[in-house]
Amino acid sequence: MATIELENIRKVYPGNTVAVQDLNLRIADGEFLVMVGPSGCGKSTALRMIAGLEKISGGKLRIDGEVVNDLSPQRRNISMVFQNYALYPHMSVRANLEFPLKMRNMSKGEITTKVNELARLLSLQDLLHRKPKALSGGQRQRVAMGRALVRDPVAFLMDEPLSNLDAKLRVQMRAEIGSLQRKTKTTTVYVTHDQVEAMTMGERVAVMRGGILQQVAPPQELYEKPANIFVAAFIGSPSMNLFRGRLAKKDRGYELVLRDSRIKMDRVVLERHPSLPEYVDKEVILGFRPEAIRISEELPGAQVLEVIPETVEALGHEKMVYFPFPAEAVRVDVEPSEEEESKEVLHSLAVGRLPGEVNPQMGESLRLSLDSRKFYFFEDGSGMAL
Repeated sequence: MATIELENIRKVYPGNTVAVQDLNLRIADGEFLVMVGPSGCGKSTALRMIAGLEKISGGKLRIDGEVVNDLSPQRRNISMVFQNYALYPHMSVRANLEFPLKMRNMSKGEITTKVNELARLLSLQDLLHRKPKALSGGQRQRVAMGRALVRDPVAFLMDEPLSNLDAKLRVQMRAEIGSLQRKTKTTTVYVTHDQVEAMTMGERVAVMRGGILQQVAPPQELYEKPANIFVAAFIGSPSMNLFRGRLAKKDRGYELVLRDSRIKMDRVVLERHPSLPEYVDKEVILGFRPEAIRISEELPGAQVLEVIPETVEALGHEKMVYFPFPAEAVRVDVEPSEEEESKEVLHSLAVGRLPGEVNPQMGESLRLSLDSRKFYFFEDGSGMAL
């Protein structure tokens, strides 16, 4: 096993295209770290630099304290699983698993013992005679993982390994990969664009955007304490509701002035966001998760909203209710071509997560409450959390 340290790592392609900029990250021995972000954010490039498949433009990469910038992939003793599995189609499962060991000139007895042990770990015993074309997507993925693990690597790198699988199989494979990593205790770096994969698999999650690390933290901390508006919008499904408002002094307290209404800031809000008074008479961005919306009778004393739902999504155990909100919506673009949050005024819909037994009807009035204890605030312009 190994620690992996990235110190001011940069990747610049011809034409001065910066793919990764000053990336600082430490992955502990035996840790499962997930790198997540939209397409083009630099996560796969960073993974390939760790593997030695991309030349590092600047900074230092250390594995167990040794600088490995100039070491070949073979000398780093790191295994990688790709999106397309990269199995030898003319070889059986057994032959695919044996191949890395034969390249190391291991004895036939050692190879047989090791492959049989790994086959039991991955539930491949009954598939060893088959060729890849006779396997399902999940089975091929397990073989690809087995071929990577059979070498006893110091680290295990995975680049969007589940993207070719259907939704049900992805859920199953997420659990299997997590279980396998806990059994082997191999340092693992997993790249995905799917924030559900990131949140359910990683001990820590590193969020990337435009080649820059936005935040790295355990999944729950990312959700509850996003460092900026991009992380807040990217992590969570449905996305966080974001609206622009102006903070104003009101008697002995404060209130948020929206486009068509005002929200009183109670003591709990100010305790959680002690810097808010510094933004009086300035525009800020208000954020709240869908679960901050409740049926009004469930939350006495909260801000009450009389709304008419435009869309209701019934998901069985819960319902997503989309309704007009009296403020200017803020959109956070996750595409790599977008540099800043859009200033475009959108059709201002908010979404609330209600219990499945509630039966709201589109076009009919509904009383909801907004739990101000679950408010988030971001600086307008920089997007940093307040």
